[in-house]
Amino acid sequence: MSNIGKEKGSSITRVLEIIEIKETLSNSQRPLSPADLALPLDIPKPSIHRLLCKLETENFCQLNMRGQVQFKP
Repeated sequence: MSNIGKEKGSSITRVLEIIEIKETLSNSQRPLSPADLALPLDIPKPSIHRLLCKLETENFCQLNMRGQVQFKP
């Protein structure tokens, strides 16, 4: 992720992280765990989990019983 124009914890940072999560999930051949997302995106696991919980609450993704994430089309 590029650090241009981003400050830690800013709204812009969160939007960019959500976009990266969506792109990664969309390009994946299988559901991914939060840990699978955290490493390549260089986002801390607690932040990934928090973002995914919010996305699930807003009905953008769903977590299966194994804790893996799928983006809803």
